[in-house]
Amino acid sequence: MKKYLSLIFKDLVIMKNNLPFTALIIFGVPLIFLTTEPTGTGLAGFLMSYTLALYMTVQSLAYYESKYRKAETIINAAPYSRQAIVISRYIVSFLIYAVSLLVYVLLSLAIPNLATLTVSDALVAFFIGSIMMGVLQPLTYKFGIEKTRYINMVVMIGVGIGFPFLVKAITSGNVDFFNSISPVLISCLSLLLSLVILVVSVIISIIVYKKKEF
Repeated sequence: MKKYLSLIFKDLVIMKNNLPFTALIIFGVPLIFLTTEPTGTGLAGFLMSYTLALYMTVQSLAYYESKYRKAETIINAAPYSRQAIVISRYIVSFLIYAVSLLVYVLLSLAIPNLATLTVSDALVAFFIGSIMMGVLQPLTYKFGIEKTRYINMVVMIGVGIGFPFLVKAITSGNVDFFNSISPVLISCLSLLLSLVILVVSVIISIIVYKKKEF
């Protein structure tokens, strides 16, 4: 466990210059989604804040690692397995989720007009974040930040434009299929699929990273 804490701390140090901006996203984006509807969902606001913060984290770490290649070489020469290095990166992504969730819940308790967040909302957001992390991380390990920048751009556009419209359509009752599904079933499926995606992504990332030369 100690080795993972050291690697997580290393990632936080690497992206220290971006932490204030990431914090601003986590705190600021939900406030944009203030609503006067007492039954309004908090999925849109939380989804945007979490996925944008996750995107910023993944991109920042990939950028600084590509910029300082010697540092990554030294880390691989240290008593840390490549498997541990990869897993720690996924733990960092989960910490982003946990912090974003905690901040949103506290904001919704402090600000009456901020839409509430249900368990199914939180898990659906985690599922979408898992897809992002599950796709981007193996590709970044395989091709590097430069070669995957166009894929990252598409993901960014999807997060920034596509998801809010999708959430609005679902939560406004315009999509009968989604509204007919039990929230418990949605929560269970979201959690199960998230775990499957992340496990598969971790395995692929480990295989790719072990073959990487420094």
